[in-house]
Amino acid sequence: MINSNPNRDERFFFMADEPAVGGEGASNAAPNSEAKPEQSNVDNAAQRLLKKAQDELAAARLELQNIKDAELSELERLKKSAAELESRVQASELENLRRKVAQEESVPIDAFEYLAGNDEEALRASARKLVTLIGSKAVQAAGTRTQPGTGQAPTIDDQIAAAEKSGNRALSISLKNQKMRAS
Repeated sequence: MINSNPNRDERFFFMADEPAVGGEGASNAAPNSEAKPEQSNVDNAAQRLLKKAQDELAAARLELQNIKDAELSELERLKKSAAELESRVQASELENLRRKVAQEESVPIDAFEYLAGNDEEALRASARKLVTLIGSKAVQAAGTRTQPGTGQAPTIDDQIAAAEKSGNRALSISLKNQKMRAS
């Protein structure tokens, strides 16, 4: 059949006007039924690919987050370790300073732990006070407040002898250091 209407598309004309092999409307059902399964297969394949891509993306995001968490955990661990080491260094430096001040101020070795302060000036003041307290208490404990018969304070040599006699080695050393400084 020839298309008599110039405004009509011939493709549609022939499709609509030609009789189907299996009866009227059969030609329309067959192409549509074939197109629908093909389209359905394409849709299913696209959905499977989309689902697979989404799953891979989710797995990649999770892996990235795990890596970030591990790096952050490592960073936090290193920061904590650095802080602990800094604290140890400061404590060690203070301990060394206490020992130095104790030695310079003639604080007995077994008494330097009683020095108080966080800087050299405070430690020195504490050391002087401690030496004064230890010296006066040790002399009183040794029983030699004054020299017998004279009423005078004992000499440094007498104090050293009294400390050694009583077995107070720390006081003896401290007094000897005082004697050396006075000379």
